[in-house]
Amino acid sequence: MVSILPPTKRTFCKFCTLFPPNLSSVRGVLGSFIIRPFCKFKDVHEYCRKHANTHFHKTALEAAKSFLDNVPVDVQINKYSQESLEKIDYFLHCVLRIPRPSIKGGQAMVMEFWTLDKMRIDEGDTILKNHLEHGKKNASYRSVDIQNEIISISGDVIKAYCIKNVKISQAYSILADEIADISGKEQLSVGIRYFDEETSNIEEVFLGFAELTALEAKSIATAINEFLTKEDLDPDKCVGLGFDGCSTMSGKEGGVQAILRKKYKKALFFHCSSHKLNLVINDLNALPEIRNTVGAIKDIITFFRESVLRRKLIPNIPKLCETRWSEKYKSIRVFKENFCYIMEALETLSRDGNIATRKHAYQLQLPKFRLFLALD
Repeated sequence: MVSILPPTKRTFCKFCTLFPPNLSSVRGVLGSFIIRPFCKFKDVHEYCRKHANTHFHKTALEAAKSFLDNVPVDVQINKYSQESLEKIDYFLHCVLRIPRPSIKGGQAMVMEFWTLDKMRIDEGDTILKNHLEHGKKNASYRSVDIQNEIISISGDVIKAYCIKNVKISQAYSILADEIADISGKEQLSVGIRYFDEETSNIEEVFLGFAELTALEAKSIATAINEFLTKEDLDPDKCVGLGFDGCSTMSGKEGGVQAILRKKYKKALFFHCSSHKLNLVINDLNALPEIRNTVGAIKDIITFFRESVLRRKLIPNIPKLCETRWSEKYKSIRVFKENFCYIMEALETLSRDGNIATRKHAYQLQLPKFRLFLALD
């Protein structure tokens, strides 16, 4: 390790001298092997052992070995970069295997991801644990921007997989509907139904949104056509167009379906079955029995949901949604399944509540037999 220089009869460490460490990290007598000669030969063995165990001496040894082995600098850099990339790749693989909720926005999203990461660590993922505890703070991959980028890339991969399946299928249909996002911009949700030859099933997948500049038929038809053209889908394989029944979408002369059928010649227009069902349900509201039943269900759900104490008396029932028929059906189904518990709770409140609660609960009890018959 040491090299004795005859003119001075003093000692230097040849490795640390030729490949010196950061001098600010060298302190005390140990520094005399590097920045000044060592001359306390009485304790030379003790100090040599201490010096040999320092991290900067070991670093100098590795540097000397690499120099003697004549390893090019670019190879050393590439080797280090490759190891770093492999670690990052493995960590990202661990991150992507964690199920991610479809939530957006700031601290709430980051905290939710941290909870999921902790769950995976508790299950025994030591690599993820070591990375988060000892890795670089600017490479934890848990910031809002990184998480959004991971979600976006995952979406692109899933979309590409779906498009690939649609392209190899024999036929497909287009589904589209307008919707406003949280910022108030009108967007067109585009979906595809196709026949999967592997499973021999009809599959339905959501492909994405197309932003609308206007809501007239020509603009909507252009947006749908540009979306499908961008994905390179064969127009001759399109056999169906599924939209709602408004004149803009379903018009025989100037509607979206009429414009698209000029290019997608094999496609037939079908009124969306869910929209049809909603129209039928709305028409049924003309019957007093159905109208009054739905009104009574809505009043009872509101009665229990407007008080925290009342909510505890019955299972959680979703509020009756006026715009989404699927949610309205869910509310009525849950109401029917818990009808007996609800009636018992109303009976209890009609006896034991305060004056206003007793009166309201008693009034809601009156149509219970008609409700039971209607739900049944």
